[in-house]
Amino acid sequence: MGERNPIQQVQFAPHARNRRARAAPLVLIHDGGGTTFAYFMLETLRRNVWAIHSPHYSTGKAWDGGMDEMAQHYIGLIKRAGIAGSIILGGWSLGGYVALVIARVLAADPSSTIKVTGLLLIDSPYLLPGYKLPPGVPPPDLVGIPDLVLTSLANCEAMLETWELPTWDGATFEGRHVRFTARGRSFNVAPGNVLYKPLEGDWKTVAVKDQQVQQDNRCHQGSSGPVQLPLAVMLRSIERAPVKGDDAGKPCRVDMFRDEPLLGWDTRYPFFIKAVIEAKSHHYDMFNGNNIKQLTAQINEALEILGTLEAVGT
Repeated sequence: MGERNPIQQVQFAPHARNRRARAAPLVLIHDGGGTTFAYFMLETLRRNVWAIHSPHYSTGKAWDGGMDEMAQHYIGLIKRAGIAGSIILGGWSLGGYVALVIARVLAADPSSTIKVTGLLLIDSPYLLPGYKLPPGVPPPDLVGIPDLVLTSLANCEAMLETWELPTWDGATFEGRHVRFTARGRSFNVAPGNVLYKPLEGDWKTVAVKDQQVQQDNRCHQGSSGPVQLPLAVMLRSIERAPVKGDDAGKPCRVDMFRDEPLLGWDTRYPFFIKAVIEAKSHHYDMFNGNNIKQLTAQINEALEILGTLEAVGT
C-alpha cells in the first residue's frame, strides 16, 4: 500500500434503483499496525466500504500531533474521496479510537458535510492512557510481525502514553428508550441497559453500571449547541491474548477489561454503546482466516443495528 492513496474503496454497494435505499457507507480506520489488509478479507457488507491505512506506515514516522493530527488528516482524506452525508465510522482496536476522535471533530463543526450516524468498534476496549496503567502490565506475545508493523505499534504505544479519550456533552438519545432491528427482529432497549449477543445463544438485556457523563464546558459547546456522541455497536473478543511464559495469566493492555461485558466503557464513559456482539477470538486474531465468515456476519448484524437505531420515548 503506497503513501499516495491512504484511503481505498474496499467494497462497492450493490446496484439500487433508489439512491436513498443504499445503506450508509462505512469508513474503517486502520489498527495500531497501520495497515488495512484485514478489512479486505471481509465478505460482502452490502454497501460502499472505505479503508484508511496509515500514510506513515512505510516511513515509520510518528504523528507529531498525536491522535488529533491523525483525525484531522483523515477527515481531509474522507472529504477528498468524495464521501459526504451520513456515514458509519469504525475500526479495529486503535481504529475505533481514531473513529471516535473523528466523530468528535465532525460533531463540533456545524458546517461539516459529513454526519457520523454511528460507530462500529471492533474490539476497541476502553482506553487508559499508558501512565495510568498498573505496573507490570505485560506486552502481548506476538510472533511473525513485520518490522514496519512493529514500528507502527511502538509509535502508537508512545502516542497513547498520555492521550485521553475525547469528552462530549452526552450520548445521542441519552435518557431515552431506543429501538433497532437485528436479523429482522425488533428490540427496545431502556436507558441503563444494553443488548448483548453471546457467542452461543440469543440476544439478552444486560444492565450497565452507574455512569458519570463527562463534561467540560470549555470545549463542549459548539455553535450549533451541545456536542453529542454518536451511538455505537461493539464486537467483543471473548478470549485473552497470549503473553509470554513468565507472565502467563496476566492481562496485557488490551485485556485490562476483557471480563467486563462492555470492555470497561460503561462505568468510565458516557453511555453510548447500545449493543455488544461476542466474537470467538482474542484481540489480535479477530481477522484470522478461520474467523472471517462469522466475523462478516457479525459486522453485518452490527451495521443493521446502527442503520435502524431510533429513539422511541423519553
